Amino acid sequence: MESTKTKLYRIRSYIPTILALFLVLALTGCASGQSPEDPYEGYNRKVFAFNRQIDRFIYRPVAKTYDYVMPSFARKGVRNFFANINQLPIIGNDLLQANGEWLVSDIGRLLINTTLGIGGLFDVATKIGIEKHEQDFGLTLAKWGYRKSSYFIIPFLPSSTPRDIIGFSGDFFMTPWPYIDSDWWGWAAYGVRFVDNRASLLGPDKLIDDAFDPYLLVRDAYLQRRQSQIERVLDPHGNHDGFGDDFEEGSSSATAEDSKDSSAASSLSLEDSVSTATEVKS
Repeated sequence: MESTKTKLYRIRSYIPTILALFLVLALTGCASGQSPEDPYEGYNRKVFAFNRQIDRFIYRPVAKTYDYVMPSFARKGVRNFFANINQLPIIGNDLLQANGEWLVSDIGRLLINTTLGIGGLFDVATKIGIEKHEQDFGLTLAKWGYRKSSYFIIPFLPSSTPRDIIGFSGDFFMTPWPYIDSDWWGWAAYGVRFVDNRASLLGPDKLIDDAFDPYLLVRDAYLQRRQSQIERVLDPHGNHDGFGDDFEEGSSSATAEDSKDSSAASSLSLEDSVSTATEVKS
């Protein structure tokens, strides 16, 4: 008989396949929305409401506890460590997109932060002026033609699209997580990454909770942010509005203006927390 360790290892390896299968089943016959960007709105709203309850009673309390007991320097170190590991799929996607300039820069970030940054605990590369790029396999698919993709949500996970769910699988296998021959380390990495990401997004919670229609706010913010990221990939040297920039910790000072609401909503949609699933792919 298989040991519990072996079973857990196999489950972790099957995560991308399970998500892809769910996507196929869910998309079959559930299109009902009026917006071309959200033809599955009826389904999405139900899953969004479900995910908000899961977040309210599980994710958010755990994240608040983590935020309370972990010193700020420790949280920063954890965040930097996982961000450094995520340089691997970023570099892989630079290569797949034939973006030589970003590839050289991102390899430099990985080497500097892994060595001078002590395994990635310190972000030395940013301090010396090496830019951090946002990359994933969903953006690679967009670079090579798959640019239009409808809004779609999977239970327990954040905002996404069919393209980006496929992208999840590509990024997952560019990280070390599916190759770790220790399930407890692998699952622990998933858990810590997820909780840390959620804790970094506690600031904008009230903006989402107080929104007239939280679903529309999160959806529109996610799609706008994703479009901004795609534009940067298509034209790395162009002038962009910055909407795709990382949402930094401490964003609780954001105002309720529409543009800032949208940026916060994009983050709180657990977009970065799916990085959780995506980078620890997440």
